[in-house]
Amino acid sequence: MGIRFRRNRNKWIVDIYLRGKRTTKCFDSEEGAILYEKSVTGSNDTDCSELKQAIHRYFHTFSIRKAKPQFEKYMFSILFEYLQELQLKKMNHIKLEYLQSFQTHLLFRKMKPSSVNRMFNTYKHFFNCCVDWGMIAQSPALRLKSLPESRKIERQIWSDEQISSVVGHLTGWARIVVLVIAYTGMRPCEVMKLEWNRDIDFNKEVIRAASFKGQGSERERWISIHPFLSTVLKEWRLQTPGAFAFPSLIGKKPINSNSAARVVRVAVRKLGLKGYTLYGMRHSFATRAIENGVDLNSVRELMGHSNFNMTKTYLRVTSGHLKRAVNTAFNGKDLVTKTW
Repeated sequence: MGIRFRRNRNKWIVDIYLRGKRTTKCFDSEEGAILYEKSVTGSNDTDCSELKQAIHRYFHTFSIRKAKPQFEKYMFSILFEYLQELQLKKMNHIKLEYLQSFQTHLLFRKMKPSSVNRMFNTYKHFFNCCVDWGMIAQSPALRLKSLPESRKIERQIWSDEQISSVVGHLTGWARIVVLVIAYTGMRPCEVMKLEWNRDIDFNKEVIRAASFKGQGSERERWISIHPFLSTVLKEWRLQTPGAFAFPSLIGKKPINSNSAARVVRVAVRKLGLKGYTLYGMRHSFATRAIENGVDLNSVRELMGHSNFNMTKTYLRVTSGHLKRAVNTAFNGKDLVTKTW
């Protein structure tokens, strides 16, 4: 964001957020680009200069830790515009009621409460950093309350018949993606990034699942391949000779996981299955493993969770499962023999 020069066009580009929307304009000279940016963001350089400096320092300090800072740039741009409309020129002029009105403003723009809470968690961290840097004495967001969020819709657990019907309805790479998730419990984003030589070993019958955990590193795990899935992948390998198991049309990048979810969503709608998603097959894998007697630690390793609390959210205890648990606890034997 800001002013940059594009050599291929020999133009100066002004790239800013204006009223919550990204705006880009071209100029022949750098002076024209600077004048336009000043006219849009404020006629006086001293307006909100402290807030500008604080935002720049915040991004400079934490840019290395951010994997995708686009959303953070957007949220700070709309905060800056809102405070600028209130003519707040200094950091100590920002008060709690202004932030509360900004919350209402975001809800009026039809933003979800969960997204607003995510934004204000970053704002709270930003103001706490400003306190540490000596820019303000106390954070204005110290007593700011989070908005109540609506309960998440519980994903449905796929049955064997439902998975078979969806697999029969799909074709090509979408069918293979569904089978890989159903037989391994991998995340859709992990499946779409699979590479033949790096992630799939047909000799050892294992598949590598790697998930990004921040700060430029990955957490990986190896999952055994089911014999049926191994046969399917070997046949699919002959149709995709490139590096990626699920290449895009260009071939240089894999297919996006959102595309896979969209294809499955269309198939589910045609089959009349309400509430069933591609990610729900991962839930189904964990639930099926627990109901068939797999211990919780093994399920945690297969799912790639860092703790048991995350694994518990994927479980659904049924009455049949509880009945089998009681019978297993006593190993089918009676504690006492009835003598009365």
